Amino acid sequence: MKVGSIDLGSTSMHLAIAELKEGQEPEVSAVHRSSVKLAAGWGSKSHELPSQVIADTISAMDRFAKICADENCDMIIATATAPLRESVDSVRLLEQVRDELGISIRVLTGPEEARLIYLGTRASLDGSDTQPMVFDIGGGSTEFTLARGKELVFSVSLSLGHMRLFQRVGHDDPPPPEQMANLQARASAHLSPLRARMPGLSHGQLYSPSGGVRTLARLALADPDTAPGKGDTGLVLTREMLSELMTRLSHTPREEVKTWPGMDARRADTVCCSAAIVAAIMDLCGRDQVTTCDGGLRTGILVDWSERIRRATTHRSG
Repeated sequence: MKVGSIDLGSTSMHLAIAELKEGQEPEVSAVHRSSVKLAAGWGSKSHELPSQVIADTISAMDRFAKICADENCDMIIATATAPLRESVDSVRLLEQVRDELGISIRVLTGPEEARLIYLGTRASLDGSDTQPMVFDIGGGSTEFTLARGKELVFSVSLSLGHMRLFQRVGHDDPPPPEQMANLQARASAHLSPLRARMPGLSHGQLYSPSGGVRTLARLALADPDTAPGKGDTGLVLTREMLSELMTRLSHTPREEVKTWPGMDARRADTVCCSAAIVAAIMDLCGRDQVTTCDGGLRTGILVDWSERIRRATTHRSG
């Protein structure tokens, strides 16, 4: 079965064209991106989506639908995360997309998003790690999962993301050390309830498929062979490397940061917030390093649908 999987995130929208085959990992043949920022609504207390953002979202969905038609997709899957979980305009946008384009968007709950992220990363984790912990920092939320072997035992989503922290706390350009410390303190305050809720928090290795973590690892390594999307899986970011990077960020203007080897210019505005969140997570978990991994939400959505198809086929044959 050929599917088009659309995910509406905080800072971008993506369409993955994939082949789902029973008993096999999804085969992604193409990924298309739109730079629509649904997180723009976090500037207001009610998370209202600006009219232009709604119009841009409809336009991007229409473009994605046409690509799916050209690719002869059998089905379109559409999912949304934190911005539409929280916005007062969610229902209006969902109804408009459904009425105009015939596409139903499923708004994921926080725990659902965390579970799907784990499904998407599971195959890329170190099989010898008996209690891997995976976290994914998005624009508006951060998801955590804890597994024993390949079994997911705990998942949670917190309202802490790099774009949300930037919009609500902010910082100068460049942020002086005291502002970097304040960003980390604010991130730590959001994370502190996690220790009591997540069993075995300080056990096992830390992994992350997050683009923000990959960016930080590339910057810390300053390796030209680890450009965005190229060779950035399996990178190890230590706490010491992160501290050194945060010091550099606190003394470097944003436009200069954009020129650093390994930097994804699209993340320049919030890279300091991402660094603060990762530092807070590592300190909370008592771990001195995090390893980047493949997968994430987009992959997890496809894996989930592949498993649904397998179960439906098994049920019919039974």
